[in-house]
Parts: sequence; C-alpha cells; structure tokens
Amino acid sequence: MPPAGAIAAHADDDHTKTNDHSVQEAPGGGRAAPARTAAAAAAQSSSAASSDHVELCSGGIAGGRAAYELVRRAASDPAAEFWERWASRELHWYHATLGAWLSQSADGGWTGWTTEGSPTSLDSWQPWAAAVDASEAPHVRWFCGAQTNAAFNEVDRQVLRGYGGEVAFVAESPSGETSKITRRWLLLHSVIIAHAVRDGLRVAAPKRIALYMPNTPLAVAWIEAAKRLGVPFVAVAAGTASSTLADRLADTGASVLVTSGTFLEQALAAAEALPHPPTLVLADSHGDGELPAGCVAAHVLLRRARAAVFDGADPDRLSDTQLLAAAWKHVPPTPVESSWPLFVLYTSGSTGKPKGIVHTHGGYQVGLCATVRLVFDLRPESDLICVVATAGWITGQSYMIAAPLLCRVSSVLLDGSPTSPPDRIAGVISRHRVTVLKAGSTFLRMLMATPNAEAQLARHDLTSLRMGTFCAEPVNEVVQSFAQRHLTSNYINCYWATEHGGVVWGRCHNNADQPVRPDTRSWPLPWIDGEVMVEDELGGWRRAADGEQGEVVVRAQYPYMAHTVWQSEGFGDAAWRGDSARWAKYFVAGVGYVQGDAAVRHAGGAFSFHGRSDEVINVAGNRIGTEEIENLLLLDRESPGSPVLNCAVVGMDDPLLGTAPRSEEHTSELQSLTSS
Repeated sequence: MPPAGAIAAHADDDHTKTNDHSVQEAPGGGRAAPARTAAAAAAQSSSAASSDHVELCSGGIAGGRAAYELVRRAASDPAAEFWERWASRELHWYHATLGAWLSQSADGGWTGWTTEGSPTSLDSWQPWAAAVDASEAPHVRWFCGAQTNAAFNEVDRQVLRGYGGEVAFVAESPSGETSKITRRWLLLHSVIIAHAVRDGLRVAAPKRIALYMPNTPLAVAWIEAAKRLGVPFVAVAAGTASSTLADRLADTGASVLVTSGTFLEQALAAAEALPHPPTLVLADSHGDGELPAGCVAAHVLLRRARAAVFDGADPDRLSDTQLLAAAWKHVPPTPVESSWPLFVLYTSGSTGKPKGIVHTHGGYQVGLCATVRLVFDLRPESDLICVVATAGWITGQSYMIAAPLLCRVSSVLLDGSPTSPPDRIAGVISRHRVTVLKAGSTFLRMLMATPNAEAQLARHDLTSLRMGTFCAEPVNEVVQSFAQRHLTSNYINCYWATEHGGVVWGRCHNNADQPVRPDTRSWPLPWIDGEVMVEDELGGWRRAADGEQGEVVVRAQYPYMAHTVWQSEGFGDAAWRGDSARWAKYFVAGVGYVQGDAAVRHAGGAFSFHGRSDEVINVAGNRIGTEEIENLLLLDRESPGSPVLNCAVVGMDDPLLGTAPRSEEHTSELQSLTSS
C-alpha cells in the first residue's frame, strides 16, 4: 500500500488550490533510460535561447505577432524537438525498469509515481528512441518506443496529485436533473468496469469494444475503462440508425457492444444483422428481469468485479490512497506504445464503405494539451467547459472528455437535445456558471431559427462565459455576429475535423494581432503549416492568391493528426498499418494533406472556410458554392421584419441553366431540409 501522503507528492503541484467545482463525494513493456539523443540535447539549448514555448503557449500569445512567430519557428525547425518538449511535460510516460510513471519537471528532472503509488524521480531520462518516424509516410509514428496510457493521464494521475474530490463532470439529464461526478468516482467506476471487461467478458487487446450510449457519466466510465486496458473502442453517436451501427460493428470487428435500455432495440437490430454478432451488454440494467437472448446485464458483471477488486470492502470508505492501491493491484493502467490505437470514429454516412479514423494514446493527447492551452487557456481552478457534442463525435472525445480530464478542468455532460427547450444551453451556462462554450454552427442556426431567440437568451445571466468557439463546421458572418451579440463577444471560429484530431486553425488566446470580429476568420496554429491550394485541369497544384478560393491543405503532419484509417485485418501484428491505401488518398505528393474543404486565405494571414469543396452548383458553367448563397440569404435575417429564420440551398434541374438554386417554388422541400 502506498505510504500516507504519497498521493500529494508531485513536485509541480500546489495542493492549496481547489477547483471552484469541488464537492465532497457521497457514500507492458517499457524502455530503460538510454543516453539522450543529439537532437534532444540540441532542443534544450535551442529552447533556452528562445524562451520556453510551453510556458509561452500556456499563457496565451500576449506578445502578438512576434511571440506567435517565435513559437512558429520553434515548431518548424525542427518540429520533432518542439513536440518532444510538449510530450515530456504534458504526459506521464511509463518507465519499465523502474516500474514508474514519469513526467518532466520544469527543472529538467523527471518525477512521478511507482506502480505501488510511491513518489519517485530521475535526474534525466529519454522515454522514446525517436520523437518521430516518418520513414513510411503518410503512416507516421510519434514518440517511438515510448509507452503511456490515456486513462492514467486523464484519471489516475489527477487522483494521485490529490484532486480526487474535484468535480470532473457536471452531468445534466434531459429533465434538468444535475449530478456532479468527481475524479475519484470516475477512477472507481472505470476500474470496476475494466475488471468486468477483462475478466468477465474476456476482452483484452487486440480485441475491440463498441459503445452506443447516451451522453452520461456511465458512458465516460466505460470509455475510460477501455483506455485503461489498452482496448481500442468505437463510440457510435446516440440515435444512429441500426443499419449504420451494424456497419461500424462489422468494420471494427468489435467483440462487445455496450448500450443502454434507451437504445436496446436499435442495438439488438444491429447485432442481429451480423453473421458474428458481438456480445451485447446492457450497461444501465439493475433488476433481474429477463433480457433478450445474447444480452448480458452489466450489473451482474460489475457486482462480481467490485467484490474482486475490493475484497468485500466498501470502496466509499477507503481513502484515495487505499482506493488507488486496490485499483493498481487488480487493474493497473496498461502501458501501451505511444502509437497504439486509442479509438476509432467514423466520418462517412450510412452509404458506402465506412471510414474509421484512428487516434492514438500518445500524440493525440499531447496535441489536445497544446491546443487547449493555446486557444482556450483552460484554467483548472476556475473554468467549466461546455461542449455541445456527444462521445460519438470527435469534438466530444477531444474537448468534452479527454482535454478537460488531461488539464484538470471540469466539463459539462449534456444528455438530450441542446435546443429542447430552445434556451437550454443558456440555462446551463447560467445555472452552472460555464466559462467556455464550444458549440458548432448547426446548433447556433437551430437556435436562431427559434422565434424570439434573442429574447429567450436575454432572460439568462451569461456573464460567466469568457469565450466561445465554433468547431468543425462552416460558419458565416451572420451566425458569428449572433453568437457575439447574444452569448459572448469573445466568440471565435476554429477549424478542424475528425481526421485532424483537434483544433488546427483558431485564434491564439491573448493575441492582439488576431482580432475577434464577426468575419469568421481564423489563423493556423503556430505548429500548423497551412495553405490554400488550387488544382488545375491537368492535375497540377499552385498556391492560391489572397482572396482566391481553393482547397485547404496541411503541408506537414503533427502528433494529434489521425494515425490511419481503420482495418481489422492484421490488427495486433507489428506490421499493421491500417487501411494504408485509403489513408494515403488524403495526401497529394508535393502538396500535403487535403481534407476536401474549401477555404480562402486573406491578406495578413487569416483564413476563412467555406464548406466542402465539392458542394457546388454548376449554373450555366459557373461553379457557385451553396454556402455562399446561404450566407447571402441569411444576411436578410438582420433586416427588421425579415421572414428568414434559417435556410438551405440545393441544386434543382433547370432546362436552360442545367442546374439552378431554387427556393420560392420549393418552400416545402426547403422546410423539410432545414428541420431534418
């Protein structure tokens, strides 16, 4: 058992600070330390000469363009050294020889805990053999040879640091009932679930599990359990059609499907459609009623796991030290290679072959830490972030769950529709004093389509909100203006997608050279080599002129970019690369990663984004983007007495023009599109 006080032994922590949302909770292998590489030694002298970019980014880039360029140069010359410093400081890595989890301190030493929970330290260490291996690009590996675990970094280490009583999540049900979930609760329940998955369901890596659940603390506990075991998971958005769910299950080859009573009918239909259905686990069953054939009641598995882990003791009566000792004895976090798949999320619709995007335990988490510090400036002592998303979408995995846990910030779990009632989000902000809101353009447009939306928002006290951001969807000036006038004046635009893993274009916190205006513009983060390129008729590419629309391109890969496209065949073998052919289709030689989104680079370096590059209407030979027409129509909404609430533009057959945008004669069609 760890000695008393061991959980408060991390050198970098000030345990006199408490989170505003604190409550009292109710009743593999590793690498020995090699000599530092020449590149790492060079990184030390380089960063010493140009200040520490980790601290610089943590406080925002208050120095404007000069500070931004300083970080940008550090990130590009060479990029590996820049990310080594972020990785060593932000995550804990497993030292196999010591049997310890270690992170680099500000003085260059390494501190952490042994697997018995005792504090330990090293003067020097190099967790990875190489910061990056691009020899098989675009299959790129980061922090090669190093071992870590996402659950340790998100859950265990925060309890070890003495923050078990802090609120990790403020959960609100569709009825408005609120519960506060502590970090200790998450550790306890994820450990019990992990034991049940491993010993009860006989699932261990390289097997996979699938989650089809509402947006609740229980769903997060299952996610953290999978991370703890190093078992890749796929989270499927609540309400997804059973046929689409079946496609996801078939593509990942999931051994287990975890669901809730709410979605049991769809889950059963999906499982029955497969020749080799997964074991179906009903996560929220508590009674002893009869279950459908092939369905397992989770409460039976969890009762056995609880007894096995705590040997009959009541875990609610254990100290954090005792709880951790039991957890690590029976279900320790599994050290996995940095590039080991963490989860798979799908980006395609229900037609065509599913496209599962893979993110990893190491680089993905390093990037999340970097983006939230630079863009959001999340503060453990005071911030509460609300992300309008679910675990089935990348913004939910990244900024609703992983990033807040990594950075010790409380997060809102909102179950049910964010627009039912229409002012629900405003109520959540007011009730819980939310400070950071991450909500997409679609949500705001739904809110704007509500009669008297402005008056409904005005009924709530939103003064706690210090910033908001759009995410992963095209946004226009009208929507951003609405957000800045009625939610917070500091409502910025960010651009990224599932494949990007986290924010790639945004606004650096405190950067006066990146003004906050309702013009939808954003800037590539300092480590993103972003560009707008135009493909000519012969397949050649050129850099777009300022103001010219083209394809948004990322010219160099970075740690939190997707690892590959999922492929079950061969998974678990050292030679596995996923569906490398499909992943390679994203890349153009000499150009970079092409997402398929339209963008414009403006004079001064800002970018604006204009939806999918293939969402155009060919009107008499002129290619017109549907997003451009929608923006013009929505501008009318700002006029007094305007009948416009929302709009959608579609191409209709035209005998003269070939295709033309129509609205007046097709009001019913447009209404059905905007309400779907």
